Amino acid sequence: LEQLASDAGAKVTEEPRLLPEIETSKRMVEYPLELTLKGTYHEIGEFLGLVESNQRFLIVRRVIFETGEDGTGDPEAKIVIGAVSWED
Repeated sequence: LEQLASDAGAKVTEEPRLLPEIETSKRMVEYPLELTLKGTYHEIGEFLGLVESNQRFLIVRRVIFETGEDGTGDPEAKIVIGAVSWED
């Protein structure tokens, strides 16, 4: 995911955080990961597009944008992405 962010021109600003896994069925588990990115709206949008079109089964679960109080500078986005795994 950090490479996808870099490819989009955004930067991961905090250590990614693995959230508790979610058992979605007896055979499927989702592993959510929270990332904090800094970049323009376009760069963050491009990152989200790369995640959604990735060969791995990734799901964008939540995106929260924060900007400076004066509205200047690049926004920061907290993004939760779920990586789905089929268990045997």
